[in-house]
Amino acid sequence: MLAGSVAEPLLGSAAAAPPPDADLAYLRLLIGAELLAADFYTQAVAAKRFQGAPLTYLKRALFNEVEHYQALSGILSGAGQTPATPDDFDFSYPKGSFAAKASIAKLGVTLETVVLGAYLGAADGLQTDSLGQPVARIAASEAQHLSLFTWMSGGDPIGISFPNALSIDEGSTTTQARRPGHSGSASTRSAAGIARAGSRRSVTRATAGSWRPKRSSGCAVSLAPSIR
Repeated sequence: MLAGSVAEPLLGSAAAAPPPDADLAYLRLLIGAELLAADFYTQAVAAKRFQGAPLTYLKRALFNEVEHYQALSGILSGAGQTPATPDDFDFSYPKGSFAAKASIAKLGVTLETVVLGAYLGAADGLQTDSLGQPVARIAASEAQHLSLFTWMSGGDPIGISFPNALSIDEGSTTTQARRPGHSGSASTRSAAGIARAGSRRSVTRATAGSWRPKRSSGCAVSLAPSIR
């Protein structure tokens, strides 16, 4: 358990009363988003394109994503579910994503816009009242990350008054999925997707980054900007 962090109220509520299936679906979506975000920050730091304060901010954001992931995973574990882990997926990104400061910042804006939208949608859609407030706290953290990348991209770090939220339906609309060993491309029409495919994870390749499953499980998450 992460003492003094958002993990305590999340884990406490899960132990008192396991969330309903609809809330578990939201949590799986958010866990998938955190896995991708943490991998993105790991790659961004490893690329060694930033120094000084920007590098410190990237490392802090990575720390945030790890805490978010651990907190949300604790809920699923408390409900008798097995949360996804980084070892479950192969992450991939568009060519050149980490080649320069500008490309990293641009990808960061895209990714964090989607992650923030997923959290805002969850904060509104969760049926378990005790989860709404801590999820909103994570959304505030993601908003800071988005502000950082907007600033790195040369934009205004103070954005719109009401950031867009993604509903669970919007997050679940996946068109074509790519399975291990399956040839051909895949796409999604949603900004953040959670796809169920029986006993197998099905995951889309996407502009913002994607992952491919390594093992079987009950559901999968893909995170991407809209692709038409």
